[in-house]
Amino acid sequence: MKKFTALLIVLFAAGISHIEASIYDTKQFRTPPMKYRPIPLWFWNNTTIKAADLEYQLEKMITVDGYGGCAILPFGQNFQPSYLSNDYFALYRLAVEKACSLGAHMSVYDEYGFPSGSMGAINGSGVTTFKNNHPEHTVKRLG
Repeated sequence: MKKFTALLIVLFAAGISHIEASIYDTKQFRTPPMKYRPIPLWFWNNTTIKAADLEYQLEKMITVDGYGGCAILPFGQNFQPSYLSNDYFALYRLAVEKACSLGAHMSVYDEYGFPSGSMGAINGSGVTTFKNNHPEHTVKRLG
């Protein structure tokens, strides 16, 4: 009886190993499909963003670092182009188009400066640009 039980355990374990091997693809685990890759915040830190630098960095982020895209976060009082300006949206569009051309995803993270709800008043330009233009879409607090 002990030999039979041991044989059943070995056969059962072999069956599970076979099932697990067919479910999990180690090659796919090392290089997952784009939809399963991390999407970090891409801080545009207190600097002037240029189209060529944007395209280069985004491509490296996706093709070399293995990210599945990103979410742009402009930051700092010296950030250029001006937040929500036509030039800002042109660069944002370029980032979205570049990500799409590489099969990556973009997450919208529209919070210039942060913390949440201040919309740029503390860690951005010091002007509540988003709040001034779209007060209906900002955090409300009771006195």
